[in-house]
Amino acid sequence: MTAAKKRTILIADPDVEVARSLKNALQEQYEILVARDGSKALETSVLRYPDLILFYRNCPLIGATQFLRILRTNPRTEDIPLIVLSDEPVSAGSMPGFLEGILVKPLNLDEVRAHIAQVFRRSDAVREVGHEAGTVSGSLEQISMADLLQVFSMNRRTGVLQLQSAGMSSEVFVNEGRIEEAVCGQTRGEKALYRIIGFRDGRFSFVPGRQSPVRSLDATTDALLMEGMRQTDELDRMRAELPPPTARIEQAIAPDEIPPGLHPVNAEIMGLLVSSARVGDVVDRTKATDLDAYLALRSLLTAGFVRIVASDNSVDDKSLLTQDESFELRSRLRRVGLPPSFMAAPKLVLVMTDPAEVRSAFAMMQRWSEFEAAVGGELATFGTLGMLTLDHGLVVDVVALSADPALAPLGYALSAGAIAAIVMGPADELNGALRLVEVERRASVVFLRFPGQPAIADAPRRTILPVASLAEAELRQAVQTALRHGATADLRGMTI
Repeated sequence: MTAAKKRTILIADPDVEVARSLKNALQEQYEILVARDGSKALETSVLRYPDLILFYRNCPLIGATQFLRILRTNPRTEDIPLIVLSDEPVSAGSMPGFLEGILVKPLNLDEVRAHIAQVFRRSDAVREVGHEAGTVSGSLEQISMADLLQVFSMNRRTGVLQLQSAGMSSEVFVNEGRIEEAVCGQTRGEKALYRIIGFRDGRFSFVPGRQSPVRSLDATTDALLMEGMRQTDELDRMRAELPPPTARIEQAIAPDEIPPGLHPVNAEIMGLLVSSARVGDVVDRTKATDLDAYLALRSLLTAGFVRIVASDNSVDDKSLLTQDESFELRSRLRRVGLPPSFMAAPKLVLVMTDPAEVRSAFAMMQRWSEFEAAVGGELATFGTLGMLTLDHGLVVDVVALSADPALAPLGYALSAGAIAAIVMGPADELNGALRLVEVERRASVVFLRFPGQPAIADAPRRTILPVASLAEAELRQAVQTALRHGATADLRGMTI
């Protein structure tokens, strides 16, 4: 078997000791080339086309800034990743073009190895995304948002980039490589895009062909990415000076003491603080970008116009599904023809023979942070009980069906859009309700099986969950299981 070809790394540094130590540390895994000045490094780059360049910022003859500019204008070398070696910290924003990072001397060789491995993982992901014409998915730990959108721009891709990060779902629409719309939670446009560019981890999936019904972004992709990265860097630098998103703030002065002529963003924030509110909610509700909103908030705190009153640690923990599971459910919903934005929300159906059990389940769900009861549903045993908000923009309605044959026509309408069901009670007492959700609606079904009940036959899309009683922990487990298996049958073409 032929051994895999080693990747080639070019080290450009006039310091013989630095070049020697790097070569000794890396040569077992990579083929190493060495250049003593920028001119020789440029010649080697064009002739040998290395997989990565480590370039000392103050190389003789050609410095890093000029070298990078030349590298990016040559079709043969424009895609070579470059890491700058520097004697002191320097912002990547001060270097033109696309950098893979800056390492400061004296070098930590373990850090250098880890950084190189990360660069190659990212370049592999970029190559895969750029060459794959269909649906593409992956992790933001492999490739940054800025890199991802840059690849789509260079390859003139059209479609929607779906993301799951920081507990929320987001979308970026590109048309022929141009970014036209971004949605992140309740925010849209530039505010949403700049927030998305700052995502460091999470999952992404690119679905080709889909276009946004509206277009709110007109700037070029390069301009949007440059500004997004600038705002992300600035936010990261000032993060330690800012109150956490969970902190509650309020006006520290009376409304008639608010001076006229406040900056528009400052005035908007003061207007939002009629009563105390969480920092994250205030930032979300402003029209300004996150950076501008936090800058305004910092100035208001410094001036004494706003004060922190508490840190709210009771933030909803959307733990019914993990971040990855919510992302997977969203993807399945789109694949089966029932996206979360569909006019009829996806549904989780409860099928129980005893109305008292429905009321008990409803009472337990009302204690969940993810659940919002339907209006007037206090004693509900049939119909819509409420909705489960799994993350921003991903909502599943919870519906109770009755085994009463007289209510079958209503059950047919209520079960439209069912993706999963939880069934409790002997199958022979469920009449047509079980057939409705399992056969006609093609929903995944979780059977709660109590001690002493007859065995339940295995079948596609069925899960048997043995339980001792209908306790809250068991109900929550059943809901989690149902959602994890939901939306696995193709619903396109069905009348819903």
